[in-house]
Amino acid sequence: MLFSEGDPGSGMYVLMSGSASVSLGNDVLEIAQPGSLLGEMAMVDSSARSATVIAGSDCRVLAIDKSQFDVLVRES
Repeated sequence: MLFSEGDPGSGMYVLMSGSASVSLGNDVLEIAQPGSLLGEMAMVDSSARSATVIAGSDCRVLAIDKSQFDVLVRES
């Protein structure tokens, strides 16, 4: 499990390889594939996680914390 619905949003992730399910309650909303952004909404509005993300296979993720996110936003 990468994070659970309701967790504080302290960072976001880019899924580099593997797959992960994004679910809300018992409903799977998406099967994330490489290149997917995970947890980005919590970075934008400082809210709690709105969904649960569970790896469906071995995954490699790039973690981006709030300060890195702010730099990326300013640069774009």
